[in-house]
Amino acid sequence: MVPNMSNKLILAAASVVAVVGVVDGTISNDWDLVIILAMILGLQLLLWGHISWGRPAVPLRADLVAWLRDRAVTGGESLERVADRAVGAYRVGLTGHEPDQDGH
Repeated sequence: MVPNMSNKLILAAASVVAVVGVVDGTISNDWDLVIILAMILGLQLLLWGHISWGRPAVPLRADLVAWLRDRAVTGGESLERVADRAVGAYRVGLTGHEPDQDGH
């Protein structure tokens, strides 16, 4: 999932619905419903954390992803490492200088 604003809003709205369901289930003593909705809410919170604090997703064309995968397998590296190196090399080509320790 690409963490754009519409996905975050949909996830937030679904979380609000789950919270309302947990509260309603608690008031009506429907504990099966409370447990199910609490588990759904927990999964939504895990997803929220993943899209908010994880490595940002950058959508690429399918042919570029295939090339990255081939390079990763050939070099025995992770796909992310190959992508980082490729973008870094392109950046050096654009700016003409290597980034410092902070990436600037």
